[in-house]
Amino acid sequence: ANGNGTKEHAGVELAIVREPWSQIAEAFRTMKTAVLFSASGARATPKLILVTSALAGEGKTVGSLNLAASLAESGARVLLVDADLRHARCHEALGVPNVIGLSNLLGGEVQPSQLVQQLKTPRLFFVPAGPKPANPAELVASEIIRSALASWRKSFNFVILDTPPALLASDAVILAQDADGVVLVVKGDETPRELVRRARDRLVRAGAQVLGVVLNNVGPEWGGYYHDGYLGTAGDVDQEQSA
Repeated sequence: ANGNGTKEHAGVELAIVREPWSQIAEAFRTMKTAVLFSASGARATPKLILVTSALAGEGKTVGSLNLAASLAESGARVLLVDADLRHARCHEALGVPNVIGLSNLLGGEVQPSQLVQQLKTPRLFFVPAGPKPANPAELVASEIIRSALASWRKSFNFVILDTPPALLASDAVILAQDADGVVLVVKGDETPRELVRRARDRLVRAGAQVLGVVLNNVGPEWGGYYHDGYLGTAGDVDQEQSA
């Protein structure tokens, strides 16, 4: 299916499209570069990347959207999957319907290839969350999604998963086990340091590779937008927030 994601629909949440030459867009490109170069030693460049936060309202969906868009603008085939079955928002920012999506796949109603929408602006592929299910944690723990992720790995250069906050639901922790890496979005001026540690620890205990942290809302001149694409190691967060 072909979606018609537009600049008008993208609104303020998709800086890469709305303001491609802005400092905000450049911040997300810096974030993209940091993610791509986060591999060290024998680790390969992360291909399946999960984006989450500790709590709600920290900007993880904006992070997912702009990370996917910045990867796509460099020519990569990128699939953005809205895996937040509890509070889906990616489709609103992209201006596409959410009638059929991931929840339908996990319910055994459709096949993975039937869900992928190709968007024109930004030039990426998208799987919406679909109707809100009664048991999201059970669905994301099923073998169906593992099979779908394996299939999408083969078809795309990058797969970006937008997931619920790690401390509010188990979904992100479950899905992180199949991801190559996790980006944790933190609202720098509000999120308590202890909650950031707790979210990081919960992901690490599940076997996730935390690629780094994006600090949101720490640049007063940009209001609620991202600061300057800061993406450090999980340990660096503690130092940043202690400063």
